[in-house]
Amino acid sequence: MGQGIGVMRFALASALALSFTALGLACGAGEAPPPSSPADEAASARPAAGPRAKATQLSRSGVRRVVSGGFGRFLQSVEVDDRPAFRDGKFLGFRLTELRGDLEACDLQRGDVITRVNGRAIERPEEAQAVFLALLTAKELVVDYERGGEGRRLVLPIVDDGGPEASAPADSQPSQAPQPPPAAAPAPTTTPDVPPAIAPAPTPPPPAAPAPKPAKKPAKKPAAKPSKD
Repeated sequence: MGQGIGVMRFALASALALSFTALGLACGAGEAPPPSSPADEAASARPAAGPRAKATQLSRSGVRRVVSGGFGRFLQSVEVDDRPAFRDGKFLGFRLTELRGDLEACDLQRGDVITRVNGRAIERPEEAQAVFLALLTAKELVVDYERGGEGRRLVLPIVDDGGPEASAPADSQPSQAPQPPPAAAPAPTTTPDVPPAIAPAPTPPPPAAPAPKPAKKPAKKPAAKPSKD
């Protein structure tokens, strides 16, 4: 059971990390800040400004940047209860126990039970991965949750702003075996020159049959002389 809860918790944290990262972009979070100078450190010691305005929409380029960068480092921005919430013996979702950093400026609060992200349950790792990649082309970010037993929905449109394209994270693409180099073309086969075969001499025709000899005429008998009687 503990292993199953760990898998579900990772699935939820993965999906929420993406969702909260996108929310953080709208709430004012962005790329990691550059190294601070002494002047910056002094400025950071001043009293913090009031709470940030609530997010109303997300930029397409910001979401693409988040998806392209992966969500591993954002898993530290949210804590969830290790015990998933159930209702009538069926899995309901995970309860948020803490939001840190820029995520504190968003509409979600501690104690909220996240049930779906963009219409998908997030009970399994593959479901979290599907949610993560689907935001590249999604028209909005929708987080369904419950607060005090009441169902709520957070909807943030994703607005195309003409920003640069970003590819999907490398760890989300299936690895492919390296393709072998193309086989070398076979060497042309040379046929040695063969002199043409000498035709045999023609067979002489058989000798002609001898001409037939002319038939001999029978000798004429002398005519009988008449008697003198």
